[in-house]
Amino acid sequence: MTHTFSFPAGCPDDELQERWESLLGKSPRLVPWLDETLRSRRSQLSGRVVGVEIERVLWKEMSRWLTDFEALPSFAIAAITTTLEEKREVPAPRPERVEVVAESPERSATELEALAADPTFALAFHCVEARIKPWLTPQLPGAAWLGLLHASAPVDPQLTAATAIALVLRLSSASWQQQASETRRAALRLFHLTPADLRSPQAQKLCAPLKVSHDSLPELVATSARLRKSLPEAARLCASLVARLSKRPGGLSLLQQEGTTPATDSEVAELRETARRHTRMAGFDRLLRLV
Repeated sequence: MTHTFSFPAGCPDDELQERWESLLGKSPRLVPWLDETLRSRRSQLSGRVVGVEIERVLWKEMSRWLTDFEALPSFAIAAITTTLEEKREVPAPRPERVEVVAESPERSATELEALAADPTFALAFHCVEARIKPWLTPQLPGAAWLGLLHASAPVDPQLTAATAIALVLRLSSASWQQQASETRRAALRLFHLTPADLRSPQAQKLCAPLKVSHDSLPELVATSARLRKSLPEAARLCASLVARLSKRPGGLSLLQQEGTTPATDSEVAELRETARRHTRMAGFDRLLRLV
């Protein structure tokens, strides 16, 4: 192994630690996240349990995380670790040389096709197409809207419908990631404004980096609010389509949500239409065979 990592004490199963070692060997960028997460969980648990019981709880949680990671294709693990790394809080700004390194839209489109070769992410791609993209407006480029929504999504290392959709958003917004950090920060602040904030002088100042007019602020705020609501709606659609599947192999099994109502015939028809328009995404063929 090329990394060093201190596992919790008292592993209940040697095979469990060996599987983690294998995963970290293939995805070493998971190490900082795992180390930080375990430190945080120890701190949270220290007020309720002590000693070996803390280690038992940590191993139980690590067992659940491992099962989720092992169900993912290697490309998806790489995408998740990159997202976790991007969103980790750091004490100092990143060096400028990191700021300028960005994926090209062409490369990102290729990676999106590769991701959607897995039916789990083909399904997530469809949910973005069906529940998020219809609400985009010309005020900002589509990649900007999707990038802002991705930046607002909660971080979760486990595969859920929301996580799968967030990965699709990330790869669909490559050109936005190339914008200056000041522009992206200003846009993110605008993205979270409410109608009550519109008269604030600070709100007016945020328009300049994005080259949007002050008069367009109400529409921009309304669109932002609608897009924020569309993220959980896309996740619900994802879960309802999974409930409609005859089988749920691989990562699809992790997208299930108890009590979810199966998708309607019209929602399945939407899925078929998206598959028809995106024949290069091989995951749709496998997905449709399960409906």
